[in-house]
Amino acid sequence: MRVSVPKETASGERRVALVPEVVQRLGRADVEVILESGAGAEAHYPDADYEEAGATLGDGFSGQVVAKVGPPSADQPAACASPERAWQTRITLSRAGASSPYVS
Repeated sequence: MRVSVPKETASGERRVALVPEVVQRLGRADVEVILESGAGAEAHYPDADYEEAGATLGDGFSGQVVAKVGPPSADQPAACASPERAWQTRITLSRAGASSPYVS
């Protein structure tokens, strides 16, 4: 299985969906993790920490599972809602009552 982690783009968002410790655990379970470069920077996790834990830097929306803190932002809908990616599972936090055309 391949899990990818895109960079969060919401204003003021400092969290990241996966920390290096979790990436390492997933690797032990034969899960490949692909991280968008800089995805952990606002949470004080440099790319090197993720690479050391076993992640590969690449397209944050390329995994069979996409792990994100928040719902897709206005600059990410093409990557999230395209019919070519209907096979993806996206895991994200959501607010009760929040509305988004990319969350179902």
